[in-house]
Amino acid sequence: MSEAGDLELFERAFHTSSAGCVRTCKCGRVFYNPDNTWDWEEGELERLEADPNAEPRDWSIGTLILDGEEYCCDCDCWRDRARKAVDWLDRHDWAITVPMPINGKVQCIDRCLADIVAALNAGGIETVASCCGHGEQTARVDFKDGRHIQVYGVGLVQCDRQNPPHLSTSEEDSIKANRDSDLMGGEEDRA
Repeated sequence: MSEAGDLELFERAFHTSSAGCVRTCKCGRVFYNPDNTWDWEEGELERLEADPNAEPRDWSIGTLILDGEEYCCDCDCWRDRARKAVDWLDRHDWAITVPMPINGKVQCIDRCLADIVAALNAGGIETVASCCGHGEQTARVDFKDGRHIQVYGVGLVQCDRQNPPHLSTSEEDSIKANRDSDLMGGEEDRA
């Protein structure tokens, strides 16, 4: 997703769902809508128009809350903070877990594997463990029947929006499904 898309999603997530004719951002900048349909106090609009720190807009002034502080959506000061938060989340997405009900119990699944684990279980392939590798080893999902798959694009190779995790059917490296030697008579099954 583009940076503009990230910021739009961030703004939607933290928007207060309220707006008005005038708001003061945490940084001190003032934004206002000079439309005469608002119920202005006597001299209030004139003071805003004369204030060099106040900026007019042709729309209602919305706000968002970050760490308990109110920011104006029209101000740029919150965007740097949001970019840093989105960047941190992108770099640490492997450490974030998603609660998922599996076999009647809620399990914490590494976020970068959650869609894969959900799809496998929904398709009747029961999983018993999964790990993204936490930047140190290849991600894997273990099945109840003793097999496992390795998932490339997470773990050692960081997952991101341009290079999502993938399962490939190439014999060389992407899916390795191995049956326990007792189940397969010692033979290795490669998908």
